Amino acid sequence: MDKQTSSQHLSPTITPIDISMAAYQNMAAWLPGVGKQIEVGPADTPEPGPGELLIEVKAIASQPAEYKIQDGSLPYPLEYPTIIGISFSGTIVKVGTEVSRFKQGDRVATNSCMVLRNDSRFGAYQRYALTT
Repeated sequence: MDKQTSSQHLSPTITPIDISMAAYQNMAAWLPGVGKQIEVGPADTPEPGPGELLIEVKAIASQPAEYKIQDGSLPYPLEYPTIIGISFSGTIVKVGTEVSRFKQGDRVATNSCMVLRNDSRFGAYQRYALTT
């Protein structure tokens, strides 16, 4: 083979891909019910509504209330399966309407109050979570 043929043969074929959704694939630690073990699996990536932020979670502050919710000693009436977790920090990836104080790329720490909301989109134990 000459140089030209050789380099053409070794060049990878680059196919353009849509990375908009791939960049925001969500995984979560699902609690299937009271007294059940956590199961890791895919979750929908939430879209921030008015006054909400979508955070790429970087750190989670584990709370005693979370294992008490899991074992049933704190009897919150949650819809299962759910994603628990109260406090987390990370980077804002999307900003909902009516938000003026924060912007994409800001680093934040938050208490999402997922349990009070009964809304797994606000649970800390996932790659992308909502907060207000």
